[in-house]
This record gives sequence, structure tokens and C-alpha cells, in this order.
Amino acid sequence: MLEGGGLLNWSALQSNIVNKVQTYIAPKLLGGTKRKSPVSGIGMASPSQAYSLVNPSITFLEEDILIESEVQYVYRNH
Repeated sequence: MLEGGGLLNWSALQSNIVNKVQTYIAPKLLGGTKRKSPVSGIGMASPSQAYSLVNPSITFLEEDILIESEVQYVYRNH
């Protein structure tokens, strides 16, 4: 289990060691270009290179939402 910032999350994805992602959504919008992203690093050049999340399950936790998905690794050139 990893809980970290965007760079740790990016490094873990690049190393192919992540098999499940948990995303919590709260009913709030923060916005802004200086807000942190759950995944930083160099990112992908196009949506076709993105990591795919598959087999999602959704759980409602009072007003929050938990989405759990598996990471589908596909060979990519980057």
C-alpha cells in the first residue's frame, strides 16, 4: 500500500507495481492551476498512452464516494 504525493504515485505506476487504485471524491470543487494532482511526473503525451483503470467498483461513504479500480498495464513508448 502506498499513500504519497504525485511524484511517488507516478514512480510507482512507471515501475508497474500498482495493481489497484482507490480514489475518493468529496462533493467539493477546489480548482486552480496550483492545486496538486494525485499523479505528477512527466505524464503522458496523449490519452492513448494513459494508464487504464478497469473493473471499477463504487462505494458511497455518506457524502463522499470511493472508486476502486485495477490498473491495466499495456506496453507504451515513452
